[in-house]
Amino acid sequence: CYSAATIESSCLHEDEEAKARALWAATRELERSFRKESFAKMK
Repeated sequence: CYSAATIESSCLHEDEEAKARALWAATRELERSFRKESFAKMK
């Protein structure tokens, strides 16, 4: 039971890291697509 919980915990941790990397990549892509001037125009 302990080893299963440990494996599940490590998989969950890796999944969270993957989500964080995906979010970071999406943020970078948006920053490249939209310049700061574009955001100023939206206001």
